[in-house]
Amino acid sequence: MRFKGPASAIRVLSKPSHVSYLKCKSNVVTMKPRRRAEDANFPDKRLHPRTDTPCKSNRASSIVHVASSTVAHPPPRLEECSSPRKVLVRTQGVPGSRFVFLRAFLNDPAGVTEEPAAFQLRCKQICQVPGDGTGHAAKIARKVVIVVGGKCRLWKLNQIIAECFDVSEGEFAYEHMKGTAALGSRFMVSRPLPPGHCDKVPICSSRSAEHVGNRYAFVDDRTCSVAQLWRGKSSRASLERGPAEEAQQVVFTSPHLDADVAVSLDGIMLDRYDNQHLFDKKRRHGNGRKPLPRIVRSSFLSTSEIEAKNIVMQGSREGPDFLLQIATPWSAFHQSTRRSQRKPLFQKDGGDYDMNDLCYVSGDEEMDSDVDDREPLSHS
Repeated sequence: MRFKGPASAIRVLSKPSHVSYLKCKSNVVTMKPRRRAEDANFPDKRLHPRTDTPCKSNRASSIVHVASSTVAHPPPRLEECSSPRKVLVRTQGVPGSRFVFLRAFLNDPAGVTEEPAAFQLRCKQICQVPGDGTGHAAKIARKVVIVVGGKCRLWKLNQIIAECFDVSEGEFAYEHMKGTAALGSRFMVSRPLPPGHCDKVPICSSRSAEHVGNRYAFVDDRTCSVAQLWRGKSSRASLERGPAEEAQQVVFTSPHLDADVAVSLDGIMLDRYDNQHLFDKKRRHGNGRKPLPRIVRSSFLSTSEIEAKNIVMQGSREGPDFLLQIATPWSAFHQSTRRSQRKPLFQKDGGDYDMNDLCYVSGDEEMDSDVDDREPLSHS
């Protein structure tokens, strides 16, 4: 760079660190850039063109391990997928494996009921009882049908089912984000078909997962809701689901239970299904303003026990005077209200329950085809 003019008129305001004066004449000052030290250590980048590096899915240098507390297994093999940002883990034969697939399925919004809706769940427990001296034992089926909201977290559903079977941890808290689940209680989910292909993956808290030996291979029950786990669409006649949803198995287990509880879906009633027309013969009766959660059927709880548990689970959201009147047996006015809370939304086959049917309303006997409470069991 050259600056022409009298030397006295030339004034360098700032001297960069990479510029050095080479010549200084009376009229011309010549400056030449000085080579940086770091440039001297590295050659010109133009002489060494950049080579493309492989994507992350091809640089699988790390090994992903799945927690297993009892059996040692060979490290899983990584499988490249279509997207370069995703790496699938093949863990066939590892107990509690494929929890990443279940977690991805729960986070997938496809098929999830986003609208306000009520889910009717059927909980069935098979308990063994001593035999009659003939060398054979018997089993008794204990069943409870509950109605919960679609946004109910599985962490809260854990407490609701425990309260139904009298194995709750302390006093039940009706607030959505309060309460205590028993240490070691969890949902075990198995999906034989994709999406979410898995086998006995626990959905629980981190403490319960560590307690049962699945410190890493679990799904947090506070991050997923009832609508994310059970998916489908209820028509007037049946519950419409895909093959993967029909094959799904959900089991609730707790250290305080004598036997596990199988949890299945009866139906999903959207609030918009009910047109609120009193004289419409084709009206679909939704949940309406009935409080959630609540018990609608039970094979081992009496009517008074069901009403008492519903009051505890619903808390004071309807007001203390209202709850007091519901709890009063001689209140004829609120007797119909208590009876309406025990009406289910769906039958066992998934069809809508006829709200005009007064059969088994005062008592909570099951009208299912599996009322075979006692079945022979092979003696062990």
